[in-house]
Amino acid sequence: MSKNTWQDQLTVPVRVMQIIVLALASGCATFAVIVIVLNLGGQEGPEAAQPDLLVITYAALAAIVPMLIAFFVLRSIWNSQARRLVIKAVDEASGESSDLRPTQWLESTKIVSMLVPVFQTRLIIGAALFEGTAFFLLIAYMVEGSIIALVAALAVAVGILLQFPTRSGVAGWIEQQTEAVRNQRQFSR
Repeated sequence: MSKNTWQDQLTVPVRVMQIIVLALASGCATFAVIVIVLNLGGQEGPEAAQPDLLVITYAALAAIVPMLIAFFVLRSIWNSQARRLVIKAVDEASGESSDLRPTQWLESTKIVSMLVPVFQTRLIIGAALFEGTAFFLLIAYMVEGSIIALVAALAVAVGILLQFPTRSGVAGWIEQQTEAVRNQRQFSR
């Protein structure tokens, strides 16, 4: 009989996160198909769009920058939150666990069950930022017919898929957070 490790706890939550990411990406893909079909079926098409009238397209393209800034800032905030949870879990554990290696912290405390929801929240917010921007770009394409908006929307939608979580990726992130706390504690002594 094999011993369950903390990484075994990740299987179900990671599967849920994978489904969420695929659902967000498929929503963008479905809307993209609808918008493309609508633009092909009777509207004047992208050639009719005047460059000086692409206000929505330019606004949607400009929205990519704050989306990326928010994405990275929020990831940093959630990483800080994760580290605070690690510190709390280690402090609540027995005094000897603070002298253990971070991988032993994971076995001896409830760190994993505390960090998985943080990772999931971080993932959902990040993917939703990309999804909202992709929808904005697709609406710009639908209204103005600018192929630039369509290409940008597809690129942003790929950004959702690039966030697709794996068990090893989530485990690596959890280990990274515990290692960062361990390093922080060593330097503060």
